[in-house]
Amino acid sequence: MLGVLGGMGPLAGADFVAKLIRATPAASDGDHIPLLLWSVPQIPDRLAAIEGRGPSPVPMLVEALRSLAGCGVDRVAIACNTAHFWYDELVAGGGLPILHIADASARALSLPADVMAPSAGGGARRIALLATRGTHAAGFYPHRLATFGHRVLPHDEAIQRRYVDPSIEAVKACRLDAAGALLAGALDTLASSSARAAREGRDGEIIDAVLLGCTELPLAHAAMQRPGLLPVVDATQALAQACVRSWFGTDAAPAAAG
Repeated sequence: MLGVLGGMGPLAGADFVAKLIRATPAASDGDHIPLLLWSVPQIPDRLAAIEGRGPSPVPMLVEALRSLAGCGVDRVAIACNTAHFWYDELVAGGGLPILHIADASARALSLPADVMAPSAGGGARRIALLATRGTHAAGFYPHRLATFGHRVLPHDEAIQRRYVDPSIEAVKACRLDAAGALLAGALDTLASSSARAAREGRDGEIIDAVLLGCTELPLAHAAMQRPGLLPVVDATQALAQACVRSWFGTDAAPAAAG
């Protein structure tokens, strides 16, 4: 059985489960992956813990992993990017294998465009990462993406402050229209920056793809009123597809969610 650590936030966990179901090559109910979703929104704030302003979420997450193991779970997906800051502690404390969302995303960025996302070219190398401040501070994305040949471009604090932080907050408050408008602003700004770099011959600053490295941001992206100009890859979708591959023991990519 697959275990899903959710609740960080609740809508993001539900979004992951929906994407997992859509990504599963099933013809009937019995073909789907049996899973348990553990959704407890009272897990201590991840960013506050990373910055030393609040308690660690590790004890509650380890308790959840042990409870899931007791229910027959034999592998886990965490529907929260920032929580992967404690990945090694959670694997050791929970005693279960955990699929890493950054590894799943790195693989997705290497797939042909028609497999992962209609607008995302395969083999992308220069990645603009949109994520929480905690995920940026954790640093696991640049390291893990680099093993696949991808490079995360420098973090833009102005975009983070003006667009990304409030977009994530809007999703957590279920204000999806506002979240979509904010994310659109971030993507427009990145597209303009990339186009300017291309005109000026600064190849190292051209963006090949934007990675939505926060499980709230795909919900904001779905609420956008118009498509962005840059290819976008959804880390939540990538993790769902990694779970399908793990469960069925195949590298055959399932159909992307609509």
